Amino acid sequence: MKTNKRLNSPNTPESAAKKPKRGELNWNPSFAEGEDEASIALHKEFLKSEWRKRYRDEEKISQRMEMTFPHRRQMVNDGKLIKEIREDYPALFCQSEVRHYKCSIQLIG
Repeated sequence: MKTNKRLNSPNTPESAAKKPKRGELNWNPSFAEGEDEASIALHKEFLKSEWRKRYRDEEKISQRMEMTFPHRRQMVNDGKLIKEIREDYPALFCQSEVRHYKCSIQLIG
């Protein structure tokens, strides 16, 4: 008798996908008009290079972060590690972007 065992193996997509609990949001927005994977990759490279600068253009960073929001949301929904997200979007972990991201998520829910 098998009790407390999953019927699916742990490597199947059904068991790997986290099911939203009550009050959680499983939302994945589509890219803005004119945006695709190639343009998102360019935005990510811009963000990485801008983040390495001593004097950053906060306005441009904020605009690019807004453009890449659907991709970041997709990464979170896919269960990516924070380390991977931080490598792709280092600006996301600064205080102003954390506040902005939190507000945008609260407006969705």
